[in-house]
This record gives sequence, structure tokens and C-alpha cells, in this order.
Amino acid sequence: MMRRVMGVCLAGLAMVASVLVAGPARADVPVVGLITVDPLNIDHWGTLTATLSGNDSCAQPVTYDWDFDGDGSYDDLVGTTSNSAEWPAAQWSSGPGTYEVGVRANVCGATFPASADVTVPGLAGSFYVTLSGAVTEVGIPAPLFVTIQNRPAPDDFGYSWDLDGDGAFDDSSATYGTFEPTAIGTFQARVRVLHKPSGSFAIATSTIRVEAPPEPVTLAPAVVTGTPKVSYVLVASGATPTPGNAVRTVKWLRDGVPITGATLATYRLTTADAGRRVRIEVRATLSGYADSAPVLSNSVAVAAHNSVRPTFSGTLRVGRKLTGTRGTWYAPNHTYTYRWLRDGKAISGATALTYVTKSTDRGKRISLRVTRQRAGFPTVHAYSVARTISR
Repeated sequence: MMRRVMGVCLAGLAMVASVLVAGPARADVPVVGLITVDPLNIDHWGTLTATLSGNDSCAQPVTYDWDFDGDGSYDDLVGTTSNSAEWPAAQWSSGPGTYEVGVRANVCGATFPASADVTVPGLAGSFYVTLSGAVTEVGIPAPLFVTIQNRPAPDDFGYSWDLDGDGAFDDSSATYGTFEPTAIGTFQARVRVLHKPSGSFAIATSTIRVEAPPEPVTLAPAVVTGTPKVSYVLVASGATPTPGNAVRTVKWLRDGVPITGATLATYRLTTADAGRRVRIEVRATLSGYADSAPVLSNSVAVAAHNSVRPTFSGTLRVGRKLTGTRGTWYAPNHTYTYRWLRDGKAISGATALTYVTKSTDRGKRISLRVTRQRAGFPTVHAYSVARTISR
């Protein structure tokens, strides 16, 4: 148990003594009292002395157990035969105030407790510090920030942190602390702020509550179907959330990059999608739940698109050279191949953009086929207009 009274200050440096008796005296029952000499300030120690009277019935040695930290357990100094102890004011992380300490006398197999208040005043004109608390989850660092009140001049402070709860201010010297939670529970972190010019210091404690992360929304797999050609519509299905009232958000992606304005379950392919991979990404949120992990659908390889068909030019007579053009295509990273056709059938060896007509072409219809292809994508052909070679 700890009782703290803020703003207690000594007008001078005189020590104050207080006495508390455990209970009314009886002739045959030992009576324990506790005398305290309060520390001058948070930097000093106080002297605690237990008094014992009425112990005439037993010749056994008397031992004492002490509770310095006010937690109700006499476990801070156990089994000592001395009735005096020193109490370190600096152990109280909350600074100046009034705190309860206790002693338990062990007499003839029985125990007799007593307690008293120790007053820890602040230094005249001293500063005070507070430390922010935090609520976080395992694996998510919690930043802790110090506030200094009544800052003395010159403004030159040093910081030391106890972030692992071992009682030693040896974890960091930064102006702010970072608590790294590794388990669920309630933890404490402390900071000691030193005013370097005067040597005065103040200590503050922060309580960090580490909670279990909320359950996330889950999403079923997403599927995209449709004809993978420019101007056709792709349709997304699946991605059903659990819980069912979670709110979904949709993004269509082109080669992994979000497509501006494409946030519905359907998407009409454009020339910008030709020769690229298109898929959908779905996320879901719901108050009280962690956001879902993103769910990606299957990837659709969109076919290359020919917007202006190939052509060729030249004199349409035997022995003359014909020169072809590819036409206009939307198909990044695809390769071109060419084939000249005679009445719609491939001419052996005619695989360049130029072709010299032969006698076998006389009276036949000649055309040029341009092909765009890439591994994993549909192969697309485009044809020029067929023209007849004169006799």
C-alpha cells in the first residue's frame, strides 16, 4: 500500500520524527512501535527504529521483518536482529510524498506488526517529472515521453531509463523511451531525470498495458474471370469477409500498380492494360477487429491489342519488292514476328518486313501477317489487306 501526498516540501532541513503504536498495551502482550526519522529530501535516507515493550514472558531473541516498499509484504529485510533499518527515499519512483512503511516483530513464535508514515519532501524550488502511460500490443513498441515541470535553469538535463523492470536505470539515455512489449500483461517503466548543474534528480513511473491484438477480419480467396482483351469486362468474385458485415475495399491493379478509379467488382479493359497483367486486391475492415490482410486474385494476362492493322506498299507485279509496316500496337515487352501469305497460306521463308514477289505469286492475293507474342500471354495476329499480284 502506498499513500502519496503531492507538493510536500520542508521549510527547513530539520528532521521530523513520528511514532505509531501497534495497539493498546496489555501487561502480558508485547507492544511494538515504529519511530521514523523522515529524510531531508528524495536524495536522502530515513532511519526506522522499532520499539518493543512487554516482552518479559520469553527469553528467545526477537527478530524483525521490514516492509519498505509499501506492498504489504514483510519481505524487504527479513529476520534481522537489529531493531533499526535505513529506508532509501530514492526507491519511491513517484518522488516527494508520504508513504507507509511497516515492521513485524517476531516474538516467542508470534508476530506483532506496526506501521508508520514517512514523509519525503521535495527540495526547495525542485522540479518534478511525469511520464506518459501507454496501451499497446505485443510486438508494437510503445513510446514514452517525459514532461518536466518547474524546470530549473540552466535547462540542462540527463536521462536514464529502466525499461526492463530490473530496477536499474541502464537501458537508455535518450530523451524519450521505447518500451518493447514481448508478452501480454501490465508492466512498468521508469525514467530518472538529472538536472546536471545542480545534481538534483526526479523519477517518474509509467504503466504500460500490453493487450492481445484483436482478431483480424478474414477474406476468402478472390477470383477474376472474363475475356482478357481490350474493351472486354473482367469480373471479380469471392473475397467473402468474416464477419460478414465487414466493409470491403477493392483496387484493380495493373502490373501491381493501382488503376485510378477502378474500385468496383467489374473492370473494363483499356489499351493501357494490353500486354500487362491485371488482378484485384481486396481488403476488409470492421470496428473491434484488426484489418484483414490484403487478398489478391489470380492474375489475368491481357492480350496485346492492334489498333491500326499492318499495311504494305510496292508495285504489285512479279519480281518487285513489297515493304510492310507493323501497324499500331499496345503490347509492351512483346516480340514481333512476320509472315507473308499467298491466298491466306504461309509463304516458305517469307518472314521479314520485305518480300520480293515470285512467279508463283502471279494472280494470287498477297497479304502480311504481324504477330505479337510473349511468354504467358495470348498470341495475337494482325493482317494487312490482301492484294493481287498482276500477271
